[in-house]
Amino acid sequence: MDAQVSTHCGVPYTASLLAFDPVQRLLAVATLDARIKIFGGDNIEGLLISSKSVPYKFLQVWNLEFRQLFNSSQWDVSITAFAVIERTFMMYLGDENGLLSVLKYV
Repeated sequence: MDAQVSTHCGVPYTASLLAFDPVQRLLAVATLDARIKIFGGDNIEGLLISSKSVPYKFLQVWNLEFRQLFNSSQWDVSITAFAVIERTFMMYLGDENGLLSVLKYV
């Protein structure tokens, strides 16, 4: 997937999901039209735009330093929540059925 980096002020109007990384102090806002808005310290904002819309049944892990997709996983049901386990390559995933999974993304 080729993503382009752009700039944008404020929260996109199609915002649908939030995630916060306490280690890097980044807030990510996912949108319904395949964009991810990143908010960081010192009023830094960035916008990742995907070339095609991907439903929530996909989980994507991005390397922001190199602006590349690091890992992508497909699920049978919609992902409704996730939390990264600090200092690991693992995260908790919650789905629309209320199930909790642990994912290792190496």
